[in-house]
Amino acid sequence: MKPSSGRSNESPIGKVLTGTLPLHLDERGVLGVLEFADHLPFVPKRIFWINQVPARTARGGHAHKVCSQFLVCSRGQVQVEMLDGHQTKNVTLAAGDYLCMPPRIFASQTFVGPDSELMVVCDRPYEAEDYIYDRSEFVIGSGGSS
Repeated sequence: MKPSSGRSNESPIGKVLTGTLPLHLDERGVLGVLEFADHLPFVPKRIFWINQVPARTARGGHAHKVCSQFLVCSRGQVQVEMLDGHQTKNVTLAAGDYLCMPPRIFASQTFVGPDSELMVVCDRPYEAEDYIYDRSEFVIGSGGSS
């Protein structure tokens, strides 16, 4: 997945990938597997995770100019709302489900229960200037993001 540069008539949401990672269950618990070479369309540069979020609380609320993200729900359920100025898409991730999101998509993640956990793998290090917090740039009919 290559980051887009500038405006495009193609909707970035059309490039969102979803799936379920292999989960191995036995009497000792569940082992989830993320093979970078098999599942990630980019070389990972940063990993972070979010947990202990109160139920029905939203996180995120931004887009990235060039950073791609691979979101994995490791526990519970996380609802992901995405918009790009052309389309909207809502996906609910359960344990083991993933979503690979290219840049220029405004996204919020709502943690369904207090036990929900989300791990995020990025193709870039943290860069404050990469964030877009103005949701109005992505409202359908506003002309999309610039």
